[in-house]
Amino acid sequence: MESQDNRLSSGESRLLIEFVTCMMGRTTLNFQPPPQPTLEELSLREKQGSVFQTVSRPQASGFQDLDAAPTGMDYVQALIYHPLFPLSTKTRCDLEFRSKGFLRITFEWEKPNLDESEWNRTATDIFSNNWKIFCLLQKKSTSSYALDVPSVIQSWLLQVHDDLQKRRIAMTQGRAVHGDGRQDSHTVYRNEVANARFKTALHVFPDRPEILRIFEDPDAVSDYEVEEDISAVPVRLVPSWRSDVLSHLTRKVDLAMVQLANREHQAGISRLLARGGNRVLTEDERLEERIPSALPFEAYHPDFINRTSILEHHQMKICQASARPVSDAFEDIQKVTGPSGNL
Repeated sequence: MESQDNRLSSGESRLLIEFVTCMMGRTTLNFQPPPQPTLEELSLREKQGSVFQTVSRPQASGFQDLDAAPTGMDYVQALIYHPLFPLSTKTRCDLEFRSKGFLRITFEWEKPNLDESEWNRTATDIFSNNWKIFCLLQKKSTSSYALDVPSVIQSWLLQVHDDLQKRRIAMTQGRAVHGDGRQDSHTVYRNEVANARFKTALHVFPDRPEILRIFEDPDAVSDYEVEEDISAVPVRLVPSWRSDVLSHLTRKVDLAMVQLANREHQAGISRLLARGGNRVLTEDERLEERIPSALPFEAYHPDFINRTSILEHHQMKICQASARPVSDAFEDIQKVTGPSGNL
């Protein structure tokens, strides 16, 4: 029996997966799955999907053609440019998904076996139809046209599911050892991120001890909130004490971390750091948050400074100074992480 890896190793299979991810508004490089369909979407597709006929003929290019799909639904177009796939190909695929009752193109990632998900089977059928049209219009090889699309997509879904499970396990490691799942797993993660950021800062700011101090402290790493949906990217919990300029500097250090890594490790680092938006802390969370001490004054948010006393500042070794080390560091790292042609 052909292995899952073998089914995804050929050039035709890789192009098919690039095709599928492009139709979802993604690329295979550092692939982040779109959220799974909601219960409402599943119900709506089941009710309306059989009403509409499959759109299989080539359509004129241009997303305005989506208006011709007679669903009356609020279809979400995942727009992306890809040099290998014409706009007309994306339009045609969107039309068929919409005509079958889909509100957007995605998969039930928690059900990678096609026989377990009617949504995934229908999506695969649509991809198979549009792939063959694409191969005909672009005069692709016979082997590309004859590709077993369901088999390749099935293998890819299993691979994505496996990757998502590994990411979830990695973000909850330490649970079995420490017992307190949330607290200790998050501590492990924050220690790892702090260590990686410190090494990056040491490379970029070797003579800036006040900046290195920020990134060696795990308490300076924002916490996260994991969704029940395994395909969802964790949400960042924004520290109430951290200034905007420090948040901007931290994002640049993360960018530098990716740029300094070997290419084979860049996608993994990006996935580790990826966040699906921000959320401010609740009042209870703010009371429990750990606040790093002895950072540059500029690293702390003005609201935090204003709501804490001078004695608290003294206890935390927060000294007001006229220097702007965090802003200066942000300007410096912008120069080395941005396009060199802009210098």
